[in-house]
Formats: sequence, C-alpha cells, structure tokens
Amino acid sequence: LQDRLRGEWGFDGHVVSDCAAVADIYLPTSHATVRTPEEAVALAIRSGTDLICDFRFNATARPETTVRAVEHGLLAEAELDQALVRLFTARYRLGTMDAAATGPYAGIGAKDYDLAEHRALALETARKSLVLLKNDGLLPLAAAPRRIAVIGPNADTVEALVGNYNGTPSNPVTIAAGLRARFPESDVTYVEGTGWVAPPLEDVPDAAFCQDAACTRPGLRAEEFATPELGGASISRDDANVMIRWGWPDRQERHTSIRWTGFIRAPESGEYRFRYTGDAGYRVYIDDRLVADIWDGAWPTADSAVELSADRVHAIRVEAVQKGARATHRLRWSRPSVGDEPALAAAREA
Repeated sequence: LQDRLRGEWGFDGHVVSDCAAVADIYLPTSHATVRTPEEAVALAIRSGTDLICDFRFNATARPETTVRAVEHGLLAEAELDQALVRLFTARYRLGTMDAAATGPYAGIGAKDYDLAEHRALALETARKSLVLLKNDGLLPLAAAPRRIAVIGPNADTVEALVGNYNGTPSNPVTIAAGLRARFPESDVTYVEGTGWVAPPLEDVPDAAFCQDAACTRPGLRAEEFATPELGGASISRDDANVMIRWGWPDRQERHTSIRWTGFIRAPESGEYRFRYTGDAGYRVYIDDRLVADIWDGAWPTADSAVELSADRVHAIRVEAVQKGARATHRLRWSRPSVGDEPALAAAREA
C-alpha cells in the first residue's frame, strides 16, 4: 500500500479495510501477526489503511482501541492524523459535510444512473467476464431443449448475483429466470438440490400458518415498525405468510423492522431448519425458543434444528430488520423427508 499504491502509482485517496479484516491481524484463529487489537490497529494504519470497517464484535474498529494504540506509543498521532485527513478530504469532495441536498451529488438518483445504456454496459461486462471451464460440446445449445433441469442453491437467488458491496439492481435475472426467458417453450425445472451448508430449503407455504391455536383463522399477525429496533410507531395487519418485498416499486431507503406472530403446522413430524432470506437481520422463535438469530447481518448459515410434530401446532414469532433500499424477505424451511431425490428426479427427467 505504501510503496506501490501510494509511492509508485501516486494514489492520494483513502484505503478501507475489508470488514473485520484488521481483527484477523491479531486473532489467534487467523493470522495472529500480533497479539492485541491495539497492535493490529497500529500495524494496519502504519501500513496504509485509513478506515477500519466494522463487523460484529470487532475490537479493532472501536474508537477506544485506536486511542489506546496512540496512548501506548504503538501509533503516532501524526500517522493517525494522516489517515483522518484522507478520510475527511473524501467526505468534503463527496459533499457529505455540506448541508442536506446541497452537495455535488445530492440530486443524483436512480433516474440518473439506472439507464438503458448503463444496463447494456453491465450486461456486456458480465458476458465478457465469464470463463467457461468445461464444455464437452454441450454449449451453445443448438436448439431449444424440451426440458431443462437447473440444480443448485445459487441458481435462483439474487444474492448469488450481487455479492458484497453491491448496488441495487433494478431488474436482476437469476440463472433459472434467464434460462426461462431464453427458452420460453422449454420446460425449465428448478431444484435447489442442496443448501449451502444445510439441507435444501423451500418457502414455507401459506397453509402452514394460522393466527390462533385452533387454526380457525389463516395467516399471521404482522406489526411493522418505523425504526429498526422493533419499537416506536407501528402499523398492524394480517399477512398470509412471512413474506415482504421492501422497496418495490420505489427505491426508498428504509430503516424499519417487522414482527410476525402466530402458529405454524408441520406437514410431517421430524427435524426442521428455518432460515429467513432478507437483507439485514432476523430472529426466528418456535415455541418461544430462539432457533435462528442473525440480527446483526442476515448471513444464511446460521440456523439450528428444531423438532416439530404434525399432530399439534407450534407458536412462531419472526422478527426482521431492513436497512437499505430494496430486498425480498421470506421464511424458508427444510422438511425431514426432502433429501436428494427431487434433484435426482429432475436430472433424470431432463
């Protein structure tokens, strides 16, 4: 960073760490180059990092850690000042220090950048970035196949398209959706096949939910809050399912939360896993037991198994937060009897 980026290339901007990456410098389960958060902060800043990105319990991103690094003589104030100058220079250039709506970029919205020529350039970039590792003469398809089986957990999810530090696409096209559009006369079947680190998931159907223990009223009770902390003013309504689309058709930034409560009926007895697909964070409770808790960031790998009985209803509560312009939220589960067979059957029939 210091020699090549700033010295040889003359870069005068600011450098941001990956989120929680500076913690890897001292954590014994990672690089363990130094022993303390203060040493890690000092090493990162002296090596050219200006901004330490935070993520969950990251001691290196706490302001007091940097203060202690200076107090202990690990980092000079001049080195810290240099990082601050770079960061505030960027903020002034971007207009974030100006009054609201007066900065040079304050008026730029989707109407300015979500344009046909920009989408065409993004498509061309995506096409030219592809690398075909194996073909064996299959591609390109000479004619529309009668049946196509699309198998894999990333084949019909927008999350797999955008990755980290992404913008908000106005019309994302998954692999499965793209194949359906390319071959409208073909029978395109999508099967998840397997989860990323757990059994395959499917959307919990509307029929599984009811508002009372006797299941005389279908659906769930929903409370939508004006804050991300499940507090303050709220709007209540009945929902058929744990599902909501934030930011459609508008792209308004949201910092809100929602809670669904009611009961759930399992179609069969056995071990289930629940996961909530969203954009910020969620919690899932079954019979007042917390079975998934990802409130600080909706990572898909955190869930736990819970036994459900088909001969009784179970209380359910789902809480979710949205911090962003757009996301599709829904509750998913893995059923005991669903294994490899759906994927194998789809492959055989294609």
